[in-house]
Amino acid sequence: MGIDSSPEEAESLMVKRDLELAKRIKTHVHFGHISSKNSVALFRKYRGQCSFSAELTPHHALMKSEDILELEDRAKTHFKVCPVIRTEEHRQALLKGA
Repeated sequence: MGIDSSPEEAESLMVKRDLELAKRIKTHVHFGHISSKNSVALFRKYRGQCSFSAELTPHHALMKSEDILELEDRAKTHFKVCPVIRTEEHRQALLKGA
């Protein structure tokens, strides 16, 4: 669409920070609208070390950024979500991690 989206690291760095905090202060943390394969990898790494839960939205489970690029420019604005819809590689990791 000609506009750069937030990098994947913007999500995974915050996930790692929050998992570390949950581990340190022994509390539960919930992550909403996960979109990154690296976040899924962090959940696997921290499983059993702290209490957390996470959710995946339907549009992140069913769509990939390549689908949106094929649309006409006017239609692309309907898929402006936060976090962004990422590549097929991220989508597959999200589905496997779900």
